[in-house]
Amino acid sequence: MSQRKKLIESIVQKIKSLSLDHPIRVGIDGVTASGKSTFAKELRDALLEQGRRCVLTTLDGFHNPKAIRYQKGRESAEGYYLDAYNYNQVIQNLLLPLGPNGNLKYRIKVHDLKTDKLVDLLYSSADSSEILVVDGSFALRKELRDHWDFKIYIKVDFEVALLRAAIRDAIFFGSAERALEMTRKRYHGAHLLHNEAAAPCSIADVIINNNNPQRPTLVI
Repeated sequence: MSQRKKLIESIVQKIKSLSLDHPIRVGIDGVTASGKSTFAKELRDALLEQGRRCVLTTLDGFHNPKAIRYQKGRESAEGYYLDAYNYNQVIQNLLLPLGPNGNLKYRIKVHDLKTDKLVDLLYSSADSSEILVVDGSFALRKELRDHWDFKIYIKVDFEVALLRAAIRDAIFFGSAERALEMTRKRYHGAHLLHNEAAAPCSIADVIINNNNPQRPTLVI
């Protein structure tokens, strides 16, 4: 078994050890291009292999429209941190319904990022034994932190994440250079604000060093 798989298995056991009368809500935070989405998918797969029903989603379905997201400028770090997501919609549509005394009727999306349109997605029904896994930038910020039952922070050096973003987002931004510039100014700039305002590592149940994706290590 690889080191990565062993680490994920250890986290699965931590999550499964929680005894709640509602779905276990797992939030995964980390800087842009830290590997949050990949880790979330692998965690979901490991939970499924052990017979646990799992809902996997991302905060990307709860973005604000462009008019709000970019009102402080396309490159603004403050604009990304303050205006990118609609946290009230995250809470009302996803986290409260699956939390204590929730009705188990939830939605994983209210906005389509590609079309920049609001969507009226039908509600899904959860079982109290299911596990919700959500990844997203700023998932552990103050508005959301009390709604998670298990909190994970994917820790990567900014320079390592910058190189990943330059490769991953080159087509989207038109070039690796532009991807690097936007990641540094807007996205990683916003995460610096997040670290100062919310100190996500201080409240995470688990911190994972993901500088080497093949050999991640458990920090706490």
